[in-house]
Amino acid sequence: MPKTNRMLLLSVVLLAVSGVGMGGAAASQAAFPHWFDEEVMIPEGSAVENKTYSPELTFRVAASPKYFVRCVLRDFGKVWNPAGGGAGRDESSEFTYSGCSVGELEPTMCTAIVADLEASKGELETGSPLKDHVTFKGIEILMGSFCGARSKQAYNYEGKLTATLINGALTTEIGCKEKQDTRDVYGPTSGVLKDSAGEEAVVEGMDCIWGLPGGFVITAK
Repeated sequence: MPKTNRMLLLSVVLLAVSGVGMGGAAASQAAFPHWFDEEVMIPEGSAVENKTYSPELTFRVAASPKYFVRCVLRDFGKVWNPAGGGAGRDESSEFTYSGCSVGELEPTMCTAIVADLEASKGELETGSPLKDHVTFKGIEILMGSFCGARSKQAYNYEGKLTATLINGALTTEIGCKEKQDTRDVYGPTSGVLKDSAGEEAVVEGMDCIWGLPGGFVITAK
């Protein structure tokens, strides 16, 4: 084969190999879900502050579903796409539980205070629908007795839950109640949290999210 033809063939092979490599890297990066701010991907390494709202979040004892604590939750945190690539991350660090009601956790228990002792951290997973793997550390449920809180009993739960992430188009509490905001949805298939005695609790409800300031739409894809 003439030298010119050999060089041409070598060039074609090198281009083909490099093209496959670049395509593979691009495909690998595209396989990771990312956070978006108003349809624009959040730059890698940059965080966007967000507010979340849950109109009804329930902690239910797995072995006895009629035993539960149900609250309204508002919290603040951030979402970001890691520098250098990878799946989008999220974190919540300021929690306010209110309006808590109690199921039959104990015959004499009728008040509850819920608090997150540490930040919760999540990581997106691709799929249809998307998933958000959220790690909770130190969810404290403080129960008071006889409605006068004469005595209290604390339950501390932790673990990792897998929420289904559904994108939305609104950024209001009313929109959340109508299931039109971007939201993490928790249910019986999300996994369980455990207390120090190994007792399991499931979490049910949704946690809606929107960006700050101004309440803009955050989505993931």
